[in-house]
Amino acid sequence: DKSKEIIVKNVYFNFASREFMGKVETGRFAFLYDGLQEAYDRFFGDGAFAKTNGKNIFAGDTVEVDGVKFEVLLTVTDEEIERNINDTSLIFRATIDNQTVMFLGDAFIPEGNRLLEKYGESIKSDVVQMAHHGQNGVDKDVYATINPKLCLWPSPQWVFDNINGNLRTLEVREWMLDIGVEHHVVTGWQGTQVLSFPIDFDKIEKIYVSCEYDKRKDTGELFDVIRNDFKQQKILHIGDNIISDFQMPLQKGIKAFCYPSVVAILSQSSLLFNKLINNAICNATESTGFN
Repeated sequence: DKSKEIIVKNVYFNFASREFMGKVETGRFAFLYDGLQEAYDRFFGDGAFAKTNGKNIFAGDTVEVDGVKFEVLLTVTDEEIERNINDTSLIFRATIDNQTVMFLGDAFIPEGNRLLEKYGESIKSDVVQMAHHGQNGVDKDVYATINPKLCLWPSPQWVFDNINGNLRTLEVREWMLDIGVEHHVVTGWQGTQVLSFPIDFDKIEKIYVSCEYDKRKDTGELFDVIRNDFKQQKILHIGDNIISDFQMPLQKGIKAFCYPSVVAILSQSSLLFNKLINNAICNATESTGFN
């Protein structure tokens, strides 16, 4: 259906020059630009990337799309010598219906310090995307100055819960408790989440995250907590796991609806599922050179 096609009119980016990358990076990070060009041409045809309507963006630039204002706060410059590739992250803030969302990318401590030094208290935002998947990113004082009401964690469960024991996620979560942030969305664990603006934070009474209560859904313990907090109210739980999100809440007297994940749906058609997996493996092998 061509009426539903998405047309990209402009591509905004800020890539360090090849000369800069040659001075400060070696190995796989030195040619990120080439990798992007290769991927773009694979999707849209040879030479497509060279024809893109691209524009270098710099700190201070603003872009407006469909009533959403994007402010570019920090970009990497050729004058900066970064020791960590994450400190070349683009930091920007979106304003939607008079509410602000700060995107920190993978920013590490030095870039976070530059952000704080340059903008000070003006980086206060309603929502923040947690830097570098919520661990080993910017320092606590940056988050304290942003002082968000809602944190977006792009973190899988093994990162959010520090399953391997070598990450700083639990420390960062303690920071957020100290700062007083009440609302969290763990997108890499809870799946795709949709925020409708303006967000009425007063209507978000409570968010139950297993790790915050040290209670699990698959054992039913978290549902005991919820049932106790809302004794006289009707509760509907929606999730994609047949045990944790359907059987367990039902056992605890909570109505439940199981909404299968994309993987679960595709797995019902083994031929299609296997074809997609095999294509993904083949593409990964071709692009990385690994077998």
